[in-house]
Amino acid sequence: MKRVINFLSIIVFIAGCKEPARVDKRVPVSGTPVSVQLPAGFYADPTIAGFRHNIYNATILVMSIPIEYHQALVDMAKDKLAAVGQQLVSREDVKVNGAEGVLCKLYYEERGMNFYQWRLIVPERGNTLTVNGTFTADQDKEISGAVRDALLTTQVDLAWKPDTAALSFSVRPPADLKLAKLFEGPSVMYTHDGSWTNDAIFSYSMLTGSNAHAVDKKSIYALESFRQLCSTCTIERQDSTLVVDGLPGIEVWGTRTDSLVTRLKYHAILFDSTMSYYVVGTADKAHADKLEDFRVSVRTWRKR
Repeated sequence: MKRVINFLSIIVFIAGCKEPARVDKRVPVSGTPVSVQLPAGFYADPTIAGFRHNIYNATILVMSIPIEYHQALVDMAKDKLAAVGQQLVSREDVKVNGAEGVLCKLYYEERGMNFYQWRLIVPERGNTLTVNGTFTADQDKEISGAVRDALLTTQVDLAWKPDTAALSFSVRPPADLKLAKLFEGPSVMYTHDGSWTNDAIFSYSMLTGSNAHAVDKKSIYALESFRQLCSTCTIERQDSTLVVDGLPGIEVWGTRTDSLVTRLKYHAILFDSTMSYYVVGTADKAHADKLEDFRVSVRTWRKR
């Protein structure tokens, strides 16, 4: 699909008497402009863009979406959600930073399990941010209220600017790509004009980031990951000879045709002992010669 808000001391005066300063207990989500006051049992997990519960199978995650806010709300209609296997349980208008927002509760099934999710939707610089509190259905009674209350403490730092220093790696993108977005995780997106829109992403872009898990069957994992990125692509090549900064890797690339538009999809994965790192390149017909640019860029990757 990643911004620091300093802890503030709030001085409260009542009837001319100064009370002890109260501390804003919101915790910033690394790589995002978001901070949230954590409910009991949740802790910041550096491997995800958010927080995880220390007992329950529950998370609070931040996601950025390259869709205008009001369009994102259209996608939250009951029929739209049903089309992707989700059920709208409730929906209410809320305020975040004094601005409009919407809080929804969803129900869905995944991997044979039943889940509830509180989803806070807010505008952010012409796009949309969501803060998602997810837990299994059998935990609804125990933590649903606490997760909902936590999401309602969300603040968005409007002065936040992306900083690639938060990344655990460095990479040199193709010369004709510009930094467009630092995501949760953190990961980073480059596009040809530096904008973060669907048109820019699917025209010519490169995304790079990391996943916090070890991989055993690397070749199978690489193919499955590529299929998740582009289920209709025709795979042209899988190359297992990649080695970058001492890490073994696999490159997979292929093409797909949507109507009259042919797109190149490139995916490289580097494997560490407890992590994997990825580079995803996308190019349309007008940029069909960019395969070698993606391959050269991957080879500039370095772990920090």
